[in-house]
Amino acid sequence: QQQQPLPPRRWLILAAFALNCGSNATMFMDFTTVPRVTKQVFGFCPPDNATACDRLVDGVAVGDEFVGRTYSLPLLAVALGAFPVMASFERHSWALLVGGLGCNSLGAWMRWAATKLALAEQAGLGRTVATASSLPIGFGASVCMVGYSALPARLFAPAERALATSAAVQGNCEPQPREGLHSPRLSPPAP
Repeated sequence: QQQQPLPPRRWLILAAFALNCGSNATMFMDFTTVPRVTKQVFGFCPPDNATACDRLVDGVAVGDEFVGRTYSLPLLAVALGAFPVMASFERHSWALLVGGLGCNSLGAWMRWAATKLALAEQAGLGRTVATASSLPIGFGASVCMVGYSALPARLFAPAERALATSAAVQGNCEPQPREGLHSPRLSPPAP
């Protein structure tokens, strides 16, 4: 069996994949990093009264269920999308990678639109769009999760695979320190 030549731009493809997965990780965290700000933007409490966000209704802080849904629904979509992606990645990897990129783009634009709607005093519609954005974000994440090992196995020589797999996974972790740097600037000062 003759071995196929390795793609000359495989590191560039891997970098684009890692960047896409990093953007997906950011979307998982974007509404949950500073929940008080999210709850203010989406109309659960007034922007000028941060302590109103801590008000309990039936033992749960107002707006916490919405904030939790923006993280947990994409996880559900990952669980549902991962199996079909695993089953078809070998034969349709490029279509899935492009589809994952498209889902991430759609999810990002939906989250942007949701925030714009909420800021335009259409909080209910904004919440609906934000919740719906969880589906494409979750499917995009399922492509990333499968691709972390499948893409390096397809594109890289055995001697390069460990580094390529590590680089792909680290792309997912890259946004976390960046989010940590941005979050304090978004948070209201402590009383």
